[in-house]
Amino acid sequence: MAVYWPLYRRADDLVFLCEAQRRHWHARGLRARGRNALVYNGVDTARFDPSPFADAARALRRSLGWSDEDRVVGLCAVLRPEKAHDLLLRAVAELDRRGQGWKVLLIGDGPLRGAIEAQARALGLQERVRITGLLSDVRPAIVACDVMTLVSVSETFSMAVLEAMALSRPVVLSAVGGAAEQVSDGVEGRLFPAGDVQALTTALQGLWPREVAARMGAAARARALAHFSQTVMLAGYRQLLLPAPAPLNDVEGQPAAAGRVR
Repeated sequence: MAVYWPLYRRADDLVFLCEAQRRHWHARGLRARGRNALVYNGVDTARFDPSPFADAARALRRSLGWSDEDRVVGLCAVLRPEKAHDLLLRAVAELDRRGQGWKVLLIGDGPLRGAIEAQARALGLQERVRITGLLSDVRPAIVACDVMTLVSVSETFSMAVLEAMALSRPVVLSAVGGAAEQVSDGVEGRLFPAGDVQALTTALQGLWPREVAARMGAAARARALAHFSQTVMLAGYRQLLLPAPAPLNDVEGQPAAAGRVR
C-alpha cells in the first residue's frame, strides 16, 4: 500500500470489491476524487453449474477410496500460512471424537504441503485427508465435496467462495473481509470468528445432515446467480464507466415530447 497509495489518491474513481473493504480504507483516509464505487466480484455461473460434473466427482471419490456415503469437506486454496489449513484439520479431529468421521479434500498445493501432511499424521487423520496438488480444473473436485470451507485469517472477497456457491456447495468461512456479504450465516453456509477452532467445529458439525447441506447449497447457488454472477458484475462496471444517456431535447432546449422519436 505504501507504493500504491499515491496512485490510488490520484485516481478519478475507485472500485472496492466489498463494503468491508471500502469501510476499511475510508477509515484510513483513502478516497478517490470522484466516485468510490462498490462492485462485487462475479463468476461465470453457467461454467460453474454443478450438473455436468456429477460423474467426474463420483469417479474422483472412488479414486480416493471414498464412497458416495462418506461425508467430505473441502478447502480450495494454495497451501500457505494465511489460509490456515491447520484449523480445519484440528476441527475435523475434534469432530471425529464426537462421532462425525469427515473426509477432508484439500484442493491445491503450496509450500506448507509437508507440514500439513505431518499434522494430519499427528492427528491420526492420514487416511482421511487427501491433497490434490495443482489442478487445471477444480470444478469436479469441489462437486466431490459435500461442504466447502475457507478458514483464512485474511481475505478480502474470495473468488473460491463464489465458485463453491455457484457449484451449489454450502460454505463455512471465517468472518474476515467481505465474508458476511457473501454468506448469510445459517442460510448459504456458516460464519465463524477467524482462528476459533471450537466455533469452526460447531459450524461444521451442524452441516453433517445431508438435508441441511443440500438446502444451504441450493441457497448458495441462488445467491450466486442473483448477486455474484459475471452479468451482475459487468452491469456494475457499465454503470460506473459508461455515461448515462442524455435526455432528448427539442430544438429550443426543452425535453422532447413523450413518445416522440428524434
